[in-house]
Amino acid sequence: MTLRGPRDKMVRRSGTPGDGWIMAHDALKHARVRVAEDVISRVLEGEAVILGLATGTYFGLDPVGTRIWQLIEQQGSVQAILAGLLEEYDVDSQQCERDVFRLLHELQSQGLITIADGDPR
Repeated sequence: MTLRGPRDKMVRRSGTPGDGWIMAHDALKHARVRVAEDVISRVLEGEAVILGLATGTYFGLDPVGTRIWQLIEQQGSVQAILAGLLEEYDVDSQQCERDVFRLLHELQSQGLITIADGDPR
């Protein structure tokens, strides 16, 4: 199975986008990701339904995007998310990285996740 670009499956229902992307791809690999505090989500019939409470915006993710969302909630580390997907899906590591980074960019721009430097301080 090829990991498809989940961004294409995100559906913007209403609201306005959040802040723009600020982290470079090389730094993103070592970053920590978490769901924003004002976001709730549920998985219904294998697809994530996400609500940004601050904007009242609903989003939907396809099954692969939903798996990435679950790994964000469980793992927090971009490296762990990538490792989990590479273990679960038959996908080239570079394609996986591109698709995950694309989705992380989109989720962050919509204010659904926060991304921080993974460097422990």
